[in-house]
Amino acid sequence: MKKLSYILLVLFLLLIFVGVFAFINQEKLVDRFISRQSDALSFRTDLLEDNDDIKLVTVGTGSPLPGERVRSCNAVFVGGKFFVFDVGPGASRAIESLRLPMDQLERIFITHWHADHYIDLPELINRSWLIGRTNPIHLHGPDPLDTIVQGMSQFMGIENQFRVDHHGDEFFDIAMALPVSHTITLDAMGYQKVYDQGGVTVEAFAVDHEPISPALGYRIKYKGKSLVISGDTKRSDQVVKYAKDADILLHEALAFDLIKRAIAIQKENNNRRGTTILTDILDYHTSPREAAEVAAAAGAKKLILTHLGPAPENPISRRFYAPDLDEVYEGSVLLAEDGDLYIIE
Repeated sequence: MKKLSYILLVLFLLLIFVGVFAFINQEKLVDRFISRQSDALSFRTDLLEDNDDIKLVTVGTGSPLPGERVRSCNAVFVGGKFFVFDVGPGASRAIESLRLPMDQLERIFITHWHADHYIDLPELINRSWLIGRTNPIHLHGPDPLDTIVQGMSQFMGIENQFRVDHHGDEFFDIAMALPVSHTITLDAMGYQKVYDQGGVTVEAFAVDHEPISPALGYRIKYKGKSLVISGDTKRSDQVVKYAKDADILLHEALAFDLIKRAIAIQKENNNRRGTTILTDILDYHTSPREAAEVAAAAGAKKLILTHLGPAPENPISRRFYAPDLDEVYEGSVLLAEDGDLYIIE
């Protein structure tokens, strides 16, 4: 009993000491707090250094299935430029949390108009402008891109004007508040070169995500290096073609075996809606093994799986993403995590 009383007395005195210390040093503590908030806006400008490489940050690796991951978003740094491919839910905040240089963002490329690939588009464009972007932001995507941009103009127009009215056009050029749109129109072969500057090229190609059409994948090339982003697709020979000899193939993958088990449970519960939706999901996505087969056929050096659903958050669920992939692909296979950095040197 005496020992317990002694411990409680020590804790009480310690709390008093901490309280007195905090009171005496409150100004310094407040300054330190403010400094930490300011540090949150100190961007990783090192990513913009042109080291003849391609840097990939898998900002969001989740799918529409329930989970904690940010949904589809990838940041690419190449030739001193900052590009983003897809902007799913949570992407804008994740980009800021990762301290990626939002004020230097130049281009956004959208694979297709599913909400988990573009719903954060207005926030990313607006937030980059609020934080200090003074350059135009170019938005590339399939038809009807202009309809999306018109909707953003109506949705964000009031907010944008309020910023200018309050802070002045010296700091907020309203011409930079909305993107410059570039609709991607594929040729008869399902291809278009959409960017070619400073030795950096970005090529768009058709993938198979029917009935969503058009749906695109992208190939980024720079100084003999290449990164291919599949977008959402079922197993596609187009991806094989454009991922030929790629240094990294970033390919979507869903754990089909887990989804099939979920379908069986939905059927047992007589949930027709859940059964139908989950069954339909399998029609226009890729299994990990199929993604590995694509990587092997293309001769890609490394396969990174993303758009993961159900998300592999423990050793058991991760096992469903690597079912004997070495039988079909000799290269390394990685499961992307939110915020991973990969460098093609």
